[in-house]
Amino acid sequence: MWQLVHELIPTADLLCRRGLTVNKVCSLCECVDEAPMHLFVQCTFARAIWLGLGLSVSVDYYTADTFREWLQYMVKCLEYEVDARRWMSTLGDGLWTIWLARNDIIFNGKPQQPLRCVIKARKMTEIMAAIVDTRIQNGSEKIEINVKWDCPPSHLD
Repeated sequence: MWQLVHELIPTADLLCRRGLTVNKVCSLCECVDEAPMHLFVQCTFARAIWLGLGLSVSVDYYTADTFREWLQYMVKCLEYEVDARRWMSTLGDGLWTIWLARNDIIFNGKPQQPLRCVIKARKMTEIMAAIVDTRIQNGSEKIEINVKWDCPPSHLD
């Protein structure tokens, strides 16, 4: 999200400003030039995802000029929700899913369906909620993840 807020995510408009030759048209709707505000908010594909995630009222209600303004508005709206943490997670998961869908089209040529993206984002939100719930039940302030690393076999040198 930091990259999005600072307009550093490599959307077509940024890549063109940096001198790269890329297709400027949004790969999700194929109607408008790709920029963060379009890709994540105004695109019909993104709007379908926000509708499926239950955030469409907030998306439709406020007109912002920049993605940063829109995100600030969304965060302000969601902080007053009963389950603010879950809605914030839903917002982040929606943004991430839109980005993954865009990249899957560009780099893998795989057509995308908004419903599948909604399901993926909801699953991510459920997983995060389960992690948070487990932490609260255990009274833990941090998550412990045990990782085991082994040296690669010597014959690969």
